[in-house]
Amino acid sequence: TRFITPGFSNDDAGYESYCKSETTGDIIINEVMVSNDWYLKQSDKKFYDWVEIKNSSDKIINLSEYVITDKKSKMKYELPSVQLNPGQLYVLICSAKTTQDSTGYYHTGFALNASSENLYIFKKDGTLVDYAYLAQIPYGGTYGRMNGQNGYYFFTKATPGSENTSGVRQISAPPLSNYQPGVYNVPSMDVSFESDGVIYYTTDGTEPTKKSAVYSKPININSNTIIRTLVSEEGKLSPGVSTYSYILNPDTTLPVLSLVTAPDNL
Repeated sequence: TRFITPGFSNDDAGYESYCKSETTGDIIINEVMVSNDWYLKQSDKKFYDWVEIKNSSDKIINLSEYVITDKKSKMKYELPSVQLNPGQLYVLICSAKTTQDSTGYYHTGFALNASSENLYIFKKDGTLVDYAYLAQIPYGGTYGRMNGQNGYYFFTKATPGSENTSGVRQISAPPLSNYQPGVYNVPSMDVSFESDGVIYYTTDGTEPTKKSAVYSKPININSNTIIRTLVSEEGKLSPGVSTYSYILNPDTTLPVLSLVTAPDNL
């Protein structure tokens, strides 16, 4: 399964139960963004990854008692001496900088990896307080918690400094194809896809939508073909558009590069 469920059934219901069983400390990782082009512009006019921390206890906490890091053995950023009231949120910017920006945000000294990353909060005595595994977060979306509920959710809209709403527990897996994208020296091929959701697809380079053709049987191709898919599955977030480039019988021994865009962009 794509989501861990220790002690529970290996299905969606088991994952939901596992999330609900998780416990948290006084300080939690409330929201994380790993691909940011819109939120919290800094004084250098750039946008960076960020993490939102929350005091989930019923007491005032001084953040200077904690550190945050993206690797257990690498740099640990000591949180600033800020008093955080019960339920209060605090946002840190994740960049290579280590100083406070003129906008008022502190920078952690490390950026986050958009493909996969670990994020930890420790007490200074080494006690692990909270942990998040960051993976498969959609571009422009975030990963975090919803107020009063255990476990993590995916969000399509970021809310730095505000409580998170309308989260989804899981993201659908991209369609599994019987042929990996690549170069093939064959006259033709039948490309098939598997998914737990409905697959919409195009073969003209455009990004599919829910108005595109619905996949129902293998797609026969006999020339260079680009297949782009979009999965829709009830109760799950879409993984976004997946692109599969199939190059048939290229008349060259040089490496082949496939660049894909909608025809209107040409």
